Amino acid sequence: MSGKNLLKFPEPELPEAPLYRVFRDRGATMVFNAEGDSMAGSPSQISNGDDLYAKPETDLEAANGKVIICSVNGQLFVKRLAIRKAGIFLKSDNPRYTPWPVKESDLFELVGVVIGRCGEVQ
Repeated sequence: MSGKNLLKFPEPELPEAPLYRVFRDRGATMVFNAEGDSMAGSPSQISNGDDLYAKPETDLEAANGKVIICSVNGQLFVKRLAIRKAGIFLKSDNPRYTPWPVKESDLFELVGVVIGRCGEVQ
């Protein structure tokens, strides 16, 4: 799947700086670094190099429609979760990429929900 937003591993905890405190107060316990352009587009506007702040979540229904951090077969991704009758799909906000169905054979784990981002102003 080209254009996937691969992520680096999370930091163990957020620093005490005021900026991080805002995200921590909203439940963030993890920070990731976005790579790629699959989430560049409305509404998330996540760009290559953005820091993504996530709160833990394991309930798929609660995360449905939200931007999530997930692991698929051992690789981390940031995508929008879409649960449909046909199954679970990982969607990019960039319209150049088609939704990616999660197969029964995939090792899928919901890690968290993105609650904020920081990056350069384009």
